[in-house]
Amino acid sequence: MIEITDLYKTYKTSEGTVEALKGINLKVKKGEIFGVIGFSGAGKSSLIRCINMLEKPTSGSVLVNGVEMTTLKPKELRQARRKIGMIFQHFNLLETATVFENVAVALELSKTPKLEIEKKVNKLLKIVGLEDKIHNYPSQLSGGQKQRVAIARALANDVEVLLCDEATSALDPQTTESILDLLLEINKNLNITILLITHEMNVIKKVCDKVAVIEDGEIIEMDSIVNIFTNPQQPTTRNFIKSIMEEDLPSNLIDKLRKRDRNYKLVRLTFLGCSAAQPILAKIAKDLPLSPNILSGNIIQVKDETLGRLTIELTGNREHINQAIQMLENVGVLTEVIEDGGN
Repeated sequence: MIEITDLYKTYKTSEGTVEALKGINLKVKKGEIFGVIGFSGAGKSSLIRCINMLEKPTSGSVLVNGVEMTTLKPKELRQARRKIGMIFQHFNLLETATVFENVAVALELSKTPKLEIEKKVNKLLKIVGLEDKIHNYPSQLSGGQKQRVAIARALANDVEVLLCDEATSALDPQTTESILDLLLEINKNLNITILLITHEMNVIKKVCDKVAVIEDGEIIEMDSIVNIFTNPQQPTTRNFIKSIMEEDLPSNLIDKLRKRDRNYKLVRLTFLGCSAAQPILAKIAKDLPLSPNILSGNIIQVKDETLGRLTIELTGNREHINQAIQMLENVGVLTEVIEDGGN
């Protein structure tokens, strides 16, 4: 659906040349929700704006549904953009137009018949849950309602791709959840491919099938959302995950463990799906002369999967400790020894 190859974007400023994108390669499958996450200045906005040619790439290829966007003439580009919807952080609504009129703009520009416009706008407002706000103006709406209008407007031309440029960054957490739920429904019910950029890992974990981490204009890691959470490779990726799933133990606790005169291992456990529900630690305590000590833990939902993480201390005979780790791995628990201490 979207295939980006060797994409570069360079800006010329009064202070010199800025390389915003440096050889980006990624593929987004039809019907997929693909996230791109990065800190401010990483190149996220340049990337998403190159897809619909709001920014002209310096070089490289951008294919959307088989169409090479970089070679289109102005008239062809306008036609191609009708199938690519886009929503923005600050909504970009017409303040002097009603909700109905804001959604109808794209249809009027494509010279859709008046009766068809009315029918389609009413249908879209029902999808986004704003049928009762049809005659309201943007000033009469909350931030979440404004974004719902923007989503309805973006869908008006029966788009195949929806681009989301920090679409929830201006919203409070509760409203963000409702907008993300709406995007999930749109993806599922309309089979619309969604590519979103964000700096919030909570957004990624809730809706994305796949994610790319961008830093300094380059994709440094890309994988399924589950693999990213269970086995992150890059420090930046781990930092994003820590923002919602803290892993580090307090230093004073580590110091206390180190001062004791006995063998121990600190093991980080990752439970995924069915393994999260198994009482494996109770079984270890029953079958081996060990008492696993839980030092920290949490559980989150990653798209459709349940992911739990525990840091435990195993103290005792080294052979028994290693047997316990093997028991964990045998039931599908990912283990990582983060400290091996004692005699």
